[in-house]
Amino acid sequence: MRKNLPREGWTYLQQIDTTETGKTARCDICNKVTRYKHLLSHPKAGIIGVGCKCADNLTGTDIASKKDKLAQSLESRSTTLLQSPKWKHRGNVYELSHKGFVINITETDGWYSLKLTFEVLKDGDFPIWETQSISPKYRFSSMQTVVQYAMNCMESDYYAKYLRNI
Repeated sequence: MRKNLPREGWTYLQQIDTTETGKTARCDICNKVTRYKHLLSHPKAGIIGVGCKCADNLTGTDIASKKDKLAQSLESRSTTLLQSPKWKHRGNVYELSHKGFVINITETDGWYSLKLTFEVLKDGDFPIWETQSISPKYRFSSMQTVVQYAMNCMESDYYAKYLRNI
């Protein structure tokens, strides 16, 4: 637990879901157990990892609170998606069409990999639908984690610009 930290001048860096690390995390200020640890930076104090309330207090914002709510919402929605009866299961492959994407998850030796496919309308003299896909190099330890990652991709602004034409 760190004391005598500056009250102003903190910059929000990122949120870490500690369930993915498998370790219990505690706030560097109040020592409370926290699932989502927020990293803050200060020019004189360095980097600290704190809970939501301490992060909001030090930054004078509600960034941490909003990030926690978004993470909890994503987890809830991905759980619902994971339980959908529309999943097709063949061997070690799971597939689902969802909001213009085809989610393809392959299980190999207890690890999961992802391929997201979507169609985009190419501009030009003749409109042509072209299939695009992303396959992150990550291996995921659970279906829940890979579905959350897929949902993050599907909801990101980067991919949303392609889907406006669908």
